Amino acid sequence: MVMFDEDSAFDYGDIFALFKYDKNVFMEIFNDMIIGEEFRRQFITSFCLADGSIFQLNRCQDIINRIGQEREAALALEGNSPWATCNSTLQKIQSGTFHSERQNG
Repeated sequence: MVMFDEDSAFDYGDIFALFKYDKNVFMEIFNDMIIGEEFRRQFITSFCLADGSIFQLNRCQDIINRIGQEREAALALEGNSPWATCNSTLQKIQSGTFHSERQNG
C-alpha cells in the first residue's frame, strides 16, 4: 500500500500521480483514511521517521549492493546484469537531491 520502493520513487516528482486513475481497492481504502486529520498526521509522522532512519544512506548502499550480488549469477544466465540499475539507484541516493526533489515536486 505504501511505496517503500525508494529507487522507483526517486524517478518521480509526484509518485501519487501514478495511482490517480487506478481502481485499486487498497488505494481507495488508503485515500479514504488519509482524509482523516488524525490518521494523516500519524501516517506522515511515521513515514518520515521510517524514511529518515530506516533508509539511511549506508543502509541503502549495503542493501542495494547485496541485492546486486545475489541477483548477478541468475541474471548472467540471461545475458543481463543488475549493476546498471544498482549503480543508477546508488547515484540518485548519493546525489543528495532526491529528498528535496520529492518534497518540492
